[in-house]
Amino acid sequence: MEWIQLDKQIFEWIVTEGRTTFLDSILPLCRDKLFWLPLYLGLVVYLVQISGKDSWRWILMIILTVTLSDQLSSNVLKNKVKRVRPCRDLSIKDEYFTLINCSGGYSFPSSHATNHMAIANFIGLSFASKQKRLKWMLYVWALIVGFAQVYVGVHYPIDVVVGWLLGFMVGLATYFLAQIWIKKRISMSIL
Repeated sequence: MEWIQLDKQIFEWIVTEGRTTFLDSILPLCRDKLFWLPLYLGLVVYLVQISGKDSWRWILMIILTVTLSDQLSSNVLKNKVKRVRPCRDLSIKDEYFTLINCSGGYSFPSSHATNHMAIANFIGLSFASKQKRLKWMLYVWALIVGFAQVYVGVHYPIDVVVGWLLGFMVGLATYFLAQIWIKKRISMSIL
């Protein structure tokens, strides 16, 4: 297929010509869950502050969002498509080096990209009226995490792009679910 070849060419350019010392030191951190722990905790504190007694419902919806996005990307799509990670692809493996250890499992789609975009879209849509800047910062965060997957050598670009799209859709779906569940409960308690 033509798009697979283009995908590999873009990947090869990013991991060879596109590398810089600065990005080599920053982007491996950007894909690490522990690196983002302060952000995750900050988001939880923020949600508790602005949503009060309903904060547990919002946190539960975030957990549902991540669970859905992770299961769809990791257990459904990856196991159906079975695309080999670039760091395990013998046809290109010797042409570049990864900046992190190459994990097992399949490549398509990127679960990091899917999960982070799902969180960004869910929170961005749910609280955009209160904090527009937060919404865009979360989208940039999800884009950085996704790009880092390609840069460190563990995903092809199309894995990440599809992950972003899937995550966006999951975040949108759980946003609508939250509107039905949480908003309905709030309006019923007013009666």
